[in-house]
Amino acid sequence: MASIWNRLMAAVAAFRDPQGFPGDISRSTVDRARLQMLWHCYQNTQFDDLTVWQSYREKFQLYRNIRPIYNPTRRLVNFYVDHVYPGALSEDASQLPDGVQLAIPLSDDTDENLKIAIAQFWQWSNWQSENKKMVLFGGSTGSCLVEVVDNVEKGKVSAVVRWPGRLADKAKDESPSLVLDSSGNVKFYALEYDALDATGKTVKYRKEVSQESFRYYKDDTLDEEVENFYGFVPAVWCKHLDEGDDFGSPAIAGSLGKIDELNGLVSHDHDNVDILIDSPGIITTSGNIGNIASDSANLKTSRADEYSALSAAKEKPTKRLLLKGPEGTQWVPLTGNLDPDKVVPLIDRLLTEIEHDFPELSMYQKLREMSEVTGPGAARLMGDVGKRVLRVSSNYDQQSIKLFQMACAIGGFRFREGKEGWREKTDQRKKFAPFSLDSYAKGELDMAIMPRPLIPMTEADMVDIEGKRLDNAGKAKDIFSQDKVLEVAGIADEEERKQIIADREQASQNQNNNALGDLARRAALGGPAGVRGLLAP
Repeated sequence: MASIWNRLMAAVAAFRDPQGFPGDISRSTVDRARLQMLWHCYQNTQFDDLTVWQSYREKFQLYRNIRPIYNPTRRLVNFYVDHVYPGALSEDASQLPDGVQLAIPLSDDTDENLKIAIAQFWQWSNWQSENKKMVLFGGSTGSCLVEVVDNVEKGKVSAVVRWPGRLADKAKDESPSLVLDSSGNVKFYALEYDALDATGKTVKYRKEVSQESFRYYKDDTLDEEVENFYGFVPAVWCKHLDEGDDFGSPAIAGSLGKIDELNGLVSHDHDNVDILIDSPGIITTSGNIGNIASDSANLKTSRADEYSALSAAKEKPTKRLLLKGPEGTQWVPLTGNLDPDKVVPLIDRLLTEIEHDFPELSMYQKLREMSEVTGPGAARLMGDVGKRVLRVSSNYDQQSIKLFQMACAIGGFRFREGKEGWREKTDQRKKFAPFSLDSYAKGELDMAIMPRPLIPMTEADMVDIEGKRLDNAGKAKDIFSQDKVLEVAGIADEEERKQIIADREQASQNQNNNALGDLARRAALGGPAGVRGLLAP
C-alpha cells in the first residue's frame, strides 16, 4: 500500500510542479495517478485522507490540516461542459425552430444526406448526453478517448466515451498504449480494465486496436483477433488544451499551486478560530475573584462557545473551569489572537489572482451586475472568455468531425454489406446508404462545425442589428454615391467634383420641373381628374 501511495504522490507532485517539457516520454504515457488526482480535484475530495496526502503536503510545505475550502475546478470544468456544445441536437442536424440553439451547427454547405446520417448517429449514440461527458472527462483530466462502436448484430453504429485511465500502461510489445500521428489521428490504442465474466470471476480484459487488427485478451491470453478492414482506427483522442504532448492539459492547469496556498491559509485560519474559542488563558481584574464554576454559560464573553478545540474534533460541548469576577474582568487567551486586517487582504489577493487566471468563473456574475446589456455587447465585454472557449471548442470540434466521418463511412459500408442486423433496410439504416469506406477520399464526408456564440442573441438583439445594418447601408449610399465615387473614379480636384455634383443636381431639378410642367399641360387639356385635383390650388 505504501508503494501505491508513493507513486500517487509522486505523480501529483509532478503535476503540481512539472519538471519535463512537451514531448517528454513521461508525458506521452498514461499516468493513472495523475488522472486520479485531477478527478479528486473535480470531485473536491483531495486531502480527504491526510495519510495519503502527507508527502504532497510536506513537499510543498502545506498546512497539515489543509482542506479544499476553495476549489474552482468543478465550476471551471462545468463551464466548458455547458459552453462547448450548448443547446440541443435536432433530428436532421438542421437549425431548430423558435430560436432554439443548435448544439452542433454544421456549415450550410454540408451535404444534406450527410447531415441526416450524422443526426442518426447522434440518436444511436445518445450524443446529446455523451458530448457533455466527452468535455467533462477532457476538461477535468485533459484528455479522453471516444470509440466508434460497430454493432453489427443490432445494425447500429454509435460512439462511446472512454475514461482516459482505461488506457493500458503499455502495449503487449512494450510500445506506448496510445500512438498518434502528426495530425492527432489515432494510429493505435490499448485499453485494459477488470470486469466480472459470466461465472462471476474477476477477469482482466484488454483490447488493442491498430490499422491492421482488433485483438482481445483475457488475463493476458489472446482470446480473439479480428481483421481491421476499415483502413483506419475507429477512435478519436480529444485534448482539452493542446500544449504539445500526446496527453492534453486540464482546464485547471497552471493554477493548482495558487489554489493550494489559498486553501492552506484559509484552513489554518479556520482552525485557529476554533483554537481561540477553546484556548487556555488567564483572567485579569482589579476586583476580587469569586468561586470556580464548571459551566461555560457563566462566562459572559463572546469567547464562551460550545465547541471544543480542533483536536477534539469539534463534536461536543466543552465545559471550562471559570472564575466569577466583577465588571471589568478580562479573558486573555495564551494562544494569541488573529488579526483580520492582515489575514483577510492576503486571502483576497490570492483569490483575485486565481479568479484573474480564469475569467470564465466570474463572467455571469459580471453580467448580472450590468443593468442593460445586449448579447453582442456582452460578447465584446467578455472577449477574453470568448477566445478561451473558442480555443477549447476548436479542439473538440476537430475530433468530432473525424468521429462523424468514421461513423458515416462504417454505416454506409455495413448498409451495403447487408449482414446480420443490417439485413433489414429500415428508414434509419437507409440514411447511411449514400456512403462507403472510401467516401472520405471522394470528398463526400467534408463538413465543418460552426462556432457557437458565447452569449446567444435575443430576438431584440437581432432586430437591433438588422436596423443598424440598414441604417449603415443608407449612410454608405449617401457617402459613396456622390463625392467619394468621383474621387475613386480619378477626379482628384475637390472643386471639380463639387461642380460636377452641382451640375447633376441642377439637371435632376430641371428634369423634375419638366415633369411637373408636362402634368400641368395634360391637366389643362382635360387630363385625369386625379391629376387635376393634385394641381388644383
